Amino acid sequence: MTTADGSVVKGDQGEAEKKGLIYAGRIVGKTLYRIRESHVRDHYVPLMKKGAVGAVKLDLLLRGIALLPEHTGGRREAIGRVSPYASYEDLHDLIRSPDLYSNTPESPYDYDDAQQRKLKREWIREQIEKLEELKLVSRVVHESGGRPRLVARRDDGSGKDLDDPSGTAGSSYLTTLGSVFSSKAVRDWGTPEVSFYFAAMIAERHHRFLSKQSSLPGGGEWFQALTWFADKEGYRGEGHVKIPFSIATLDRGLRSFLNSGLLEKRLTRKNPLTGANFRRGSRNVYTNKFAELDTGSRVVEIDLMQDPGRV
Repeated sequence: MTTADGSVVKGDQGEAEKKGLIYAGRIVGKTLYRIRESHVRDHYVPLMKKGAVGAVKLDLLLRGIALLPEHTGGRREAIGRVSPYASYEDLHDLIRSPDLYSNTPESPYDYDDAQQRKLKREWIREQIEKLEELKLVSRVVHESGGRPRLVARRDDGSGKDLDDPSGTAGSSYLTTLGSVFSSKAVRDWGTPEVSFYFAAMIAERHHRFLSKQSSLPGGGEWFQALTWFADKEGYRGEGHVKIPFSIATLDRGLRSFLNSGLLEKRLTRKNPLTGANFRRGSRNVYTNKFAELDTGSRVVEIDLMQDPGRV
């Protein structure tokens, strides 16, 4: 079932929603999960414009491994909690190259293992502080002491409990894939790739709604122009979330994904929705290939998010 803005109501994505993925080690996350389009507009784009793409990737990761209400067994205090099995070093290595602070012969640095771990922890703390300022993440001190627990908060910046956007008015969302982490693909993504990934997933969902066709999230087709997302001309309908992506940034991301095989492009004179010829020349039609990142990812029961020690 879809809403007027093209959101897919829960259940339409099938059994994949009920499964988890091994992101790394004992870190279990969601196969598919949703974030609000307004979250991308209000938080992610401003962060990336400040050069904080690392904070964006960390927030997206935490939402993939944090417990939703249906995962907590009715324990409200556990909503949004991130598994204690996910150390700061693990979080770093899921979103950045683990060799960034390296002592390999090719590296200009000479760090020992303890220094590497310290630098990774410090970098993650810096990203957490940026997310805390936006009320997207909090650190909760446990009575027994030790490292504070990480808790993901609702992505509207309200500081409320983490939720799952429903697609109703004011809560339109995009579906994202846990396999961007389990496949390690996201490690190499900068602002162009992250921006284009969000744009492509949003465009795919809108096309799915208009075409009435089904496709795996991350494997759909779309043909919006890159100017469509910010919509400075005001062509899009009421209720659409307009996201001020830079055209130059999206174009760099597009070319990067074409080169890596995560996007395909074809030129057509016919509108894929109507079959009629376009009034003005040809258009590019894109096919997302992010769903293929699932290859090789280990699928498990999602309740293992509560107890990854059983993996």
